[in-house]
Amino acid sequence: MDGLKLAISSMSLGRAWVHSMPSKLSAASKHNILGLEVFYEDLKYLARTESNTETPSPEALLHAASTIKSLCDERNITIIGLQPFNFYEGLKDRSEHHEKIEKMKLWFKIVKILGTDLIQILANFLPKEKLTDDMDTIISEKALNERLERLAKIVDVKKVFYIQVVDAEKMQEPLVKGHAFWDDEQPARMSWSRNARLFAGESERGAYLPVEKVTRIIVECLGYQGWVSMELFNRSMAEEGESVPDEHARRVEDFWKGIQTWIKWPKLSDWMVSFGQNAIFSRNGEYILLDGLSRGLKQLAQLGY
Repeated sequence: MDGLKLAISSMSLGRAWVHSMPSKLSAASKHNILGLEVFYEDLKYLARTESNTETPSPEALLHAASTIKSLCDERNITIIGLQPFNFYEGLKDRSEHHEKIEKMKLWFKIVKILGTDLIQILANFLPKEKLTDDMDTIISEKALNERLERLAKIVDVKKVFYIQVVDAEKMQEPLVKGHAFWDDEQPARMSWSRNARLFAGESERGAYLPVEKVTRIIVECLGYQGWVSMELFNRSMAEEGESVPDEHARRVEDFWKGIQTWIKWPKLSDWMVSFGQNAIFSRNGEYILLDGLSRGLKQLAQLGY
């Protein structure tokens, strides 16, 4: 686990209109969470409170950023980024694009106060008529293993500033009109994402995504070291009660202990040599031919490595 550091997104500790930043940060500190992604909602709500206005000014937002930085410093929590800067990529409307650029200038000032240099720009889910035709080339239908093999081969780990780990609950019923999560104002997949994201590995809560496989490729094959930020976007964030931030922070701490059973092999990038679709794994003088990087991980597990 040396080289990996635990972080969390602030909204994953509870929604801003229910849980205050001081209480959420105290819960994070209590459960040994050393890093924080500042969710803009938390910044905005704090600015509203401090300025006593519904729509805080840029100056109020900057002041709220200073408050958050002080709260984190008091708890020895490092701010690793600000998110989410959304609905930006691929916009057709030039006036909307210009508005986003002006907003980004303010965000640059905010992150400087927060003491970080990272802004997370989300993947766009706007309808196709609002985006460029490049959408067809962005969407990929390739299998997960093929994408992971490509990731392991082409990504420069020096350009990976932090990784965000998140799981999700598998729906038992189609998310259509009439479902408890349905929202006429957004795609069904966004309603699912807003209500059913879980912390990684929470299978007892319905988590099912291949988070372990993806994480291991990034850490073991790429040799990534740095912040590992835990994210959750779930209906539980809006539950009332002082125990919510503490419970969410405890779940993150439990995962962090569990991840040690995942990341237990030597850093594979030290021993693997790729050629074509195959790779060689070498350890203690023994050489094994692997059938590709991602399938190779499964082979090594079966061999007891």
